[in-house]
Amino acid sequence: MRRYRKEGFCIFGDGGEVKFKGQTIAEIKEWNASIYRDFIEVGTFGDEYPTVVPGQQTWEGSAYIKWNKSIELHEVLLEISVSIVQLKLSNSKRNVYYEVDAELPDFRVDSIGGIPDELNDELNVKIKGTGEFPVDPSLFKPL
Repeated sequence: MRRYRKEGFCIFGDGGEVKFKGQTIAEIKEWNASIYRDFIEVGTFGDEYPTVVPGQQTWEGSAYIKWNKSIELHEVLLEISVSIVQLKLSNSKRNVYYEVDAELPDFRVDSIGGIPDELNDELNVKIKGTGEFPVDPSLFKPL
């Protein structure tokens, strides 16, 4: 017998930074993320207590960022459109910090037809995880 279920939760924070190739390219003013994990219940027919095996974790969210003005932004955006960035995310009220890898899908060259000539200094961007978000597994709740 196999049954699948999805569990998840949301988290948020009030600071951080976007890094690319070791360089801070943006300050994160606030952020949020929805984190999901698939679980598989494995057992034999009639088994009252099947084994629960965690499956793949996925996450996505958004971040309100302010670009670092000391970098050549257009050059960096062309590179990050096909690359992974590192996010350092924080929630100062709870004194928690996360370091995760992510994509910035809003800056995929194929999705915007090229990098615009002018970009706002501050804007809200989508973030999409490319790996695990390091959180306590007990936080996952059935959806």
